[in-house]
Amino acid sequence: MNNDTFPADLILLKSSGGLNAFIQTSSLDGEKNLKKRSIPNNFEELLSNPDEKDFHLIGKVVSEHPTIDLYSFRGKLVAGGNQYRLDVKQLLLKGSALKNTEWVLGVVIYTGKDTKLMMNSQKSRVKRSHVEKALNTIIFLILCAQIVLCGILVLITGVHDVLDTTNQDSYLGNGNSDETLYYTYFSYFLLLNTMIPISLVITLEIAKVFQSVFVMWDSTMFSLEDNAGCNVSSTTINEEFGQVKYIFSDKTGTLTQNIMEFRALCVEEEVYGSIDEHLQRKASRLESVSEVEYTFKSHRLDRLLDDEDCDEGDPLRIASLSGREELLLENNRAKLLEVLKLLALC
Repeated sequence: MNNDTFPADLILLKSSGGLNAFIQTSSLDGEKNLKKRSIPNNFEELLSNPDEKDFHLIGKVVSEHPTIDLYSFRGKLVAGGNQYRLDVKQLLLKGSALKNTEWVLGVVIYTGKDTKLMMNSQKSRVKRSHVEKALNTIIFLILCAQIVLCGILVLITGVHDVLDTTNQDSYLGNGNSDETLYYTYFSYFLLLNTMIPISLVITLEIAKVFQSVFVMWDSTMFSLEDNAGCNVSSTTINEEFGQVKYIFSDKTGTLTQNIMEFRALCVEEEVYGSIDEHLQRKASRLESVSEVEYTFKSHRLDRLLDDEDCDEGDPLRIASLSGREELLLENNRAKLLEVLKLLALC
């Protein structure tokens, strides 16, 4: 049905639009433009019954082994004694959504781990910040130092028990036995366990939680268009934000707004429009695409277009590349009209 997501990889056989259907693969490749899919060539001959409830077809599909390539597919459909060639134009991928089409009928070719979506999926990598990596290294070194220190203390205790013969109380046991050595080592290990800063890790996690709360409360990251603020989905790399130097974006609109504003116009060494710093700062603070504030203002241009201040200027003759057609612009008003006409056409 329209706007539904395909649960498996399908081959398109029939649609409410007749021979074609449209899908959106933004969840697969990030492209929001609609892609056209069509039924196999000459397959409409078998679609004699317009009612999809009475649609029956007996045949088989021969396809290639599952691959990770989203834009490649080869196979054939055998039905009604004929063979129909299949390619990516008939493929409806799992994860893509049906758009501008009420319904489609298809045959499933790949399911589960064999779908292209699952084959392109990778295990999520645990992200660790530089602070966390450094802290883990320091804790490991402290643990190694604690193990060595416990061994040194056990050695000193053993030497002391051998040299000190004045204290031979029976309830203390035999100080030279392996069992006593084992208990002595781990007794020192428990006594020195405060060397490992366990509370530091907990304190950092609590601090990150409070940082995420302040990020969500930040009014400068609130979107008036969506009426929503920043959403923090992970607190593991908060401290990495201050170290970002470069941002790579694949296209306009991913991290930026596609707002183009006409600021000024120069014709015959005459500048029409306003380009002062105040308006530049004002234009840079535009927050909503739907409410663009145009800052182009030129009273001189208005008077010229209204014939109130028609400046003759030097005539300008424009000829085509072939030289067969010519355009004579007698004054600045005619030149401006021609420039504005070209801007409108572009």
